[in-house]
Amino acid sequence: IEKDLESEEQERVSADMRIRKSQHAVLSRKFVEVMTKYNEAQVDFRERSKGRIQRQLEITGKATTDEELEEMLESGNAAVFTAGIVDSGISKQALSEIESRHKDIVRLESSIKELHEWFV
Repeated sequence: IEKDLESEEQERVSADMRIRKSQHAVLSRKFVEVMTKYNEAQVDFRERSKGRIQRQLEITGKATTDEELEEMLESGNAAVFTAGIVDSGISKQALSEIESRHKDIVRLESSIKELHEWFV
């Protein structure tokens, strides 16, 4: 009788372990899917913000190429955004929006780097 009880206990532990492993695998897969979607959303947001900043720079009279804009974003140098902008109400507002978006992009970039480190 004791052997039967021990055998039943081992089978129950084994079944619990299989269930846990299965649940872990499913949750891990779903986590990776969610993080992939999150990463795609961050990249999309960065690209849209970059386009918005470039348009705002063009409106204020500072036309830039994609390479120059990427260099500005990579260096984190917000002073580049202020070059050539005249002291007027519209220009100040545009500058404020550009700097705000630049900060958002820098934060987004650091989030993407952190996310990348998780999967590497």
